[in-house]
Amino acid sequence: MYGYVRPFKPELKIREFERYQAAYCGLCHALRRRFGLRARFCVNYDMTLPLLLLPETPQFCQKRCPVSPFKKKCVVCASDSLDRIADMTMILAYHKMSDAVHDCRGVKRLGARLGRFWLRRGYRKAAAREADFDRAAAARLAELAELEETLSAADAAAALDRTAACFAEITALFAPLSPEYARLWREIFYHIGRYVYILDAADDYEADVRRGRFNPLVLRYDLQSAALPGDVKEDLHETIDLSLSMAAAAFELLPAAENTPLCANILYLGLPAVIEEVFSEERHQKKKKRS
Repeated sequence: MYGYVRPFKPELKIREFERYQAAYCGLCHALRRRFGLRARFCVNYDMTLPLLLLPETPQFCQKRCPVSPFKKKCVVCASDSLDRIADMTMILAYHKMSDAVHDCRGVKRLGARLGRFWLRRGYRKAAAREADFDRAAAARLAELAELEETLSAADAAAALDRTAACFAEITALFAPLSPEYARLWREIFYHIGRYVYILDAADDYEADVRRGRFNPLVLRYDLQSAALPGDVKEDLHETIDLSLSMAAAAFELLPAAENTPLCANILYLGLPAVIEEVFSEERHQKKKKRS
């Protein structure tokens, strides 16, 4: 839901890029088919990886869409696995909008309320089909919200790990329902979730400090500055790299599949490239201009 899980396009082969686009477009079509036109706004890069990592070989078909009305595009065909990921995408989009209602103020809060209202019907359908995922995600998000309210200076050393673990437990639920490699799937998605949470905290640090919102980095490193210090960036880089290495180690133990080269590109090249982008001075200046 954050856009941090992306491939490194310069190193992708053409067929790999087409597969990635087909997965992204397939998820978009699944959201449209199951929840209506507005649900297409919930599609995001992060939820493409669970689809690419599925153990079964995907089937492809040709479809048109509003973005390409005259020429059909190759998309991943409808399947039980794709429908499951679409339902999970809708559930997380609704919960994220609810979180925005709690955190935002003014016009942004009004926009979040409208967004949550538009997603409510689709969310109820998805939650009925994926009740276990919805309950688990809601419980973890409630735990995260409680931590944000109750963590104090006495908890500083563990603040980042505890909050990141809540989010990582949610992404661990993306693991395919295949029992054979369940532990490996969980390890991959858990550590990718941890990567996303910590990177998002770093990316939003300046805006959170300026608006008085909770950010675990403030508590963890006892920060007073408006921008992230260089030594904190280095420390965050190390802990994120550790999570990525754990995800990669589990990935290496999985049997080879159709999308293995594409997933390897995301894990070994795409995610590290996003880290460098988030910590770059250019990113800092762009976000400063927009604020």
